[in-house]
Amino acid sequence: IRVKACSNAKIILTTTKNSSSDRYELTIGEDGNTRSSIIRITSSTTKPVVIDTPELLSCNQMKEFYISWEDGLIAISMGHNLDYLFISLNDPEPLDIKYLSVRTIGSLPGEWQIPHVHAMLHTPDQWGFNYAWTSTLGLNHLVVGIRACSGSQLALGLLPLTTTVSTYQIIIGGWGNTKSVIRTSVAAEEDGVVSVQTPDILACDEIKMFWIGWSSTKLSVGYGKVPFKAEFMGLAVDHLDHITNVGFSTGFGSSGDW
Repeated sequence: IRVKACSNAKIILTTTKNSSSDRYELTIGEDGNTRSSIIRITSSTTKPVVIDTPELLSCNQMKEFYISWEDGLIAISMGHNLDYLFISLNDPEPLDIKYLSVRTIGSLPGEWQIPHVHAMLHTPDQWGFNYAWTSTLGLNHLVVGIRACSGSQLALGLLPLTTTVSTYQIIIGGWGNTKSVIRTSVAAEEDGVVSVQTPDILACDEIKMFWIGWSSTKLSVGYGKVPFKAEFMGLAVDHLDHITNVGFSTGFGSSGDW
C-alpha cells in the first residue's frame, strides 16, 4: 500500500464488507504523525500495540508500506515485504479477513495507491464526494461497474476532493432509479443541464457496467464496457475543462459498490 497523508492513515481489515464488523484497525502516523498502532476490535477488544513512529508519513510524498495478516501475525512493514517490520500484533485466534478498507482521519485528505489489487469501492448512503477519488490523468474515458439501488454519482474535475472548481457531475439512476443527469457543477438535488429518463437502469443486487467518456467538446455516458458505444446521455460544450480526477458517491437512500 502507498499513502500520501500528513497523519492518521488507517487500514481496516474486516471479516465482512461492513467496516464496523469484527476487525483489525491499523493506524500509521496517529497523534500528529508521532505514533502507530494495531488493535483488534470485537466484542472483547484487545489492548492495542502502540509504538513511536515520528514523521513516518509525509504530506507531499508517497510512502510505501507492506500489510500482512498471515497466521495470526498482523503486521506493518516499510517497503514491499516484511524485511523492515516495525509494528505487529500476534492474535492466537485470528479473524478470517476478507475485506480491506482505507481512510484518513481528521480534516486533511489522504491519497492511496493499492497496486496489483482488483478492488471494489463501497460508498455509504451519505451524499458527498469525500470518500474516494481516482486519477484519470492521460485518459479520455472511465469504465465502471455499479451495484446500487439508485443514485450513483460521479464528480469529474481537476483536483481530488475538490468540487467547487471546474467540476462536472453525473448521476446514474437518480430520483428512485428513474432518470440520469449531467450537471456542469456539483449540487445535491437540482436537476441537470441534460436529463434523460432511465427507469431501472441500476440494480440493487447486480453490477451494471457503464462508461464515461470526454473530449474537448463533449461529455458522454453509455452502457457496457466498450467506451463510446451505446451512448444514452451526452453534453456538448464549447470547451471541456481537463478531467484528471473522478470522485464517487451515493446517498438519498442507497449505498453502492463500484
